[in-house]
Parts: sequence; structure tokens; C-alpha cells
Amino acid sequence: MANAEIVRVMRGLKSGWSASAWWLKLAIVIVVYLVIRAVFNSFTDSPEPAKLTQAAPASAPSVVKDDTEEVARHSCWDAIIARATNKSSVDFHSFSYPPRFRKLPNGRVEVLVKFSAKNGFGAESTSIARCLFESDGKTLIDLEAADSR
Repeated sequence: MANAEIVRVMRGLKSGWSASAWWLKLAIVIVVYLVIRAVFNSFTDSPEPAKLTQAAPASAPSVVKDDTEEVARHSCWDAIIARATNKSSVDFHSFSYPPRFRKLPNGRVEVLVKFSAKNGFGAESTSIARCLFESDGKTLIDLEAADSR
């Protein structure tokens, strides 16, 4: 029997490098992991495209943005919430009825806002508010609300 075993070893049928060795399986797993990681990193590590900046034409005048409309709109919303009986129920209908903004001839600013809120009895009502501001859009002069039906 010893001779048959020696013959098998010589032919390579039984060797110390069997595929069932734990270190060989570990090495294969590590190699597969590294290959997969390299493939995914090649997609995610691509250089960012150059950001293009475009200079304004030399003849274009500098435009100063007037944010009075935005300031007045937010000031009106704040004033409506401050005067509401149930502040957490106030809902501005900004998408279906966007606030209307206009500058009056005397320099004042008028904002019309549609909103709904619950009253002291818990009933919801829809109203339209008219906010009147000084020319800066911050100083509230008057706030009127009327039911919208």
C-alpha cells in the first residue's frame, strides 16, 4: 500500500496544494473582491468635467435685482400668521393662487394673498388678505382680510 501512495503522489493526484485548502479559497475571494472594486472605482473616480464660466458681455449694464416683491410677500405671510387665531392651521395657496404683487403710484407696495385657516370654532375658512407696505416691502401699513367665496 505504501508503494501505491507514493505513485499517486508522484503523479500529482495527491499533493499538499489541494483546492480544499482554506487559504486558497481566501486568496480567490480577495482577488475577486479587488477586481470588482477596481471595476466600480473606474466608473466613480472619473474626473469632473471642467466648469465653464461665461463672462458677461462688456456692453451689458449691471442689473441690480430688486427683491422688494419677495420681501413683501414673506412679510405678508408673517403678518397673516401672527394675526391668525389658530396659527398652525394657516395654509397659503401659493401654487394654485400665487400672491399678487403691485407697486402703487405713491410708492407703496400691495400684496394680495389667498389662504385658509381655522377660526376659533375649528371651522376652516378661505380668505384673501391685502397687505399694504411702505416702498421697502418691510414696514406693514395695513392688513385686511376678507372671506373668499
